[in-house]
Amino acid sequence: MSDIRKTEKKEITLINASSDDEVIRVYLLQVDDQGKSRFTERTLESYRRDIKRLTVYLDGKPFSSMNLENVYEFIQWLKEPPANLIDNNCRRPINHPDWKPFYKSGLSPSALRQQLASIKAFFRWMSDAGYLNKNPFGLIKSAKPQMNQTQIRQLYKEDLHAVTDYLHTSEPPKSEKSSRKHARQRWLWFAYLLSGLRISELINHTTGHIYSEVVDGEKIWMFAVKGKGRHQPEPHPIPDAFMEELWRYREYMDLDPWPDTPSPLVVSLSGRNPMTSRSTAHNEFKDLIQNVALQQDNFGNYDSASRLNAASTHWLRHSFVTNLLDITTDIPAVSNLARHRDIKTTMGYDHSELKSLKTLINDYADSIRSNSTA
Repeated sequence: MSDIRKTEKKEITLINASSDDEVIRVYLLQVDDQGKSRFTERTLESYRRDIKRLTVYLDGKPFSSMNLENVYEFIQWLKEPPANLIDNNCRRPINHPDWKPFYKSGLSPSALRQQLASIKAFFRWMSDAGYLNKNPFGLIKSAKPQMNQTQIRQLYKEDLHAVTDYLHTSEPPKSEKSSRKHARQRWLWFAYLLSGLRISELINHTTGHIYSEVVDGEKIWMFAVKGKGRHQPEPHPIPDAFMEELWRYREYMDLDPWPDTPSPLVVSLSGRNPMTSRSTAHNEFKDLIQNVALQQDNFGNYDSASRLNAASTHWLRHSFVTNLLDITTDIPAVSNLARHRDIKTTMGYDHSELKSLKTLINDYADSIRSNSTA
């Protein structure tokens, strides 16, 4: 009977995979109708990690063994993993021999939602392809994330100025290594703040993606950014100050400010190798702003210190958009600069529009109420 089942499975399967390892490979190698990968490099990295966590949980058992009870157990396992699966030292790439599924703790609510979304999509695809005849993950509903109305995900101008002032006025580091680290922190800070770049975009691009155009006799610097969900780089203008900070950083690292061949935008402290680790870039950012947070705390600026301690590099992207909207009402232009696919994303940052809508709806309500009581 088992032989018959295997034969029947092969007859209805739409993919050429006879094992879980093969089906993972086929899933990750999907292409669109243009022959391009369905997933960006960042998405592939996330899917590999999420699926690997599931295989670690299954401990040799096949995907077909999963049932609804196992799904609930898997969710609990993600929240409270065994201690031997947690790396308390550093995040390692999935191909590292000492990689562990978790860093410091189980998954946060947002990371758990992302993990389950990845696995749900994977199981749905295996079911549609005929590789599995059941999808237990399809039986669980996604919980809507709770909105914390008091949560701030951007730094205010006073916070930004505090970091900038710190970079300009702090005592120069004594050692060469510390001095180079300080120079890199300064470059990373202004690169994020002046362009709205994501951390992955900054470390995955080179000077070869930057060029200039002359429009009506004026030079305009452009950055061809291959952004989130994009397959091809798209040109976007960047301020002159961005280039000035890049040249300053490269000169400090004894690098040609404008090399003839493409060169990494962020390099190791030796200056010889590209910095490709997102965690390293993130740690540099946190080290910088936590020093400023301590300074703000000493000054009695406790709210600013709290925001700085909580901030991530992505907060600077939010700050980039919000501060642009403070100086212009041209939402399409800001959407273009932020490289938002949907202008509605940009509109979500526009608090001035919310104020005008409130005024409009209040005026409407007052007119209706006054007419009804006249």
